[in-house]
Amino acid sequence: TRFFEQRVDHASPAANATWRQRYLISEAHWGGPGSPILFYTGNEGPITGFWAACGFVTEVLAPRLGALVVFAEQRFYGESLPFGRI
Repeated sequence: TRFFEQRVDHASPAANATWRQRYLISEAHWGGPGSPILFYTGNEGPITGFWAACGFVTEVLAPRLGALVVFAEQRFYGESLPFGRI
């Protein structure tokens, strides 16, 4: 599990507020620079559940393609909460 410091408001250059967006990454089958990256954009829930349910991506496609796998958690779900737990 990793986190990316993300801007809350991308449309307002003066707004400096940020939040931590969670993402999961697997380099287990990655062939290195020049190899594909499979990016999963997340759904309405914690990303860990989708990671566990997406064996086709992590266990079939990634090894076949020599791909890096990145799953990003959607804002307002799981641990990706810009305004904390309300």
